[in-house]
Amino acid sequence: MRWDLVTERLWLALDRLAEVVERHYPALSVNREGGKPGYMRFSVGFTYCYDRARQEFEDLYLHLDCTDAPRFWDEAQQPVFPESPGDAVGFEMERGNGQRVAALEPVLLPADDTTEEYERVVLDYAARTETFITEQTPLILETLRVPFVP
Repeated sequence: MRWDLVTERLWLALDRLAEVVERHYPALSVNREGGKPGYMRFSVGFTYCYDRARQEFEDLYLHLDCTDAPRFWDEAQQPVFPESPGDAVGFEMERGNGQRVAALEPVLLPADDTTEEYERVVLDYAARTETFITEQTPLILETLRVPFVP
């Protein structure tokens, strides 16, 4: 799997979003995150924060993760793929304390991560994520209107 293709695609979409956010809220800082942290196969995202030095939590965290399928949970805190031994990919927007703002339904990936089908499913999901980010821009702007206070 060429994760650099996903990174490039999503960072372009997130950069476009960051330009819109900056026009509305110039005091917000944005931070890119990406790579293969810990137990994940891959993760890429942006965090928004009004005051990184003083705030305990980010104001908003947007991230696409590819990891073990049982690690994905729905809004009722139930595993989406409880018995699956494979990977899944999902995108969420959440407050820094984990409070979900919006999410794109995760997708179970083919078992073999070396196949073209695995890559196609991931890249298709990345394209859906781009569209989702664009569609959710009004919600993102409303969410960022005031700093997050837990």
